[in-house]
Amino acid sequence: MPARRALLLALLPALARAETLDVPALMAQLAAVPERRATFREEKRIGALTAPLLSSGTLSYRRPGHLEKLTVGDDAPRVVPLSVDPGLRAAIDAFRAPLAGDLVALSRSFRVQGSGSMAAWRLDLAPSDPAVAKLLRAVQVAGEGTAGPAQ
Repeated sequence: MPARRALLLALLPALARAETLDVPALMAQLAAVPERRATFREEKRIGALTAPLLSSGTLSYRRPGHLEKLTVGDDAPRVVPLSVDPGLRAAIDAFRAPLAGDLVALSRSFRVQGSGSMAAWRLDLAPSDPAVAKLLRAVQVAGEGTAGPAQ
């Protein structure tokens, strides 16, 4: 038992370092990448349905603000004007802002919590805006390094 406790105590500093993520530094590094492509997996829960709606695909981002979401099985692209619905714009920013490294835009509608390290990180986004909370309960964005989000 004492040996196990000593091992745990010896590992605590390493575990604490692995859990600490400097979100502004991560976002600054992501902002330096002009173009990236990432895969996504989306899960929508709707009260009237017994199972979540699942979708996946690819996100493509190119500076200064081009975001393309291709969902597996989509037949034709759809264009949605973001000026119509501020809640929808914030939901799109949940995807776009991490790809762009734009912490200011992300913080407008979400409380941002980071975990992991710069090598393997995760951002947990909780809506701070009531309009956004009607569309999203939570968003998780994970990545490896700063080449862009992995999911």
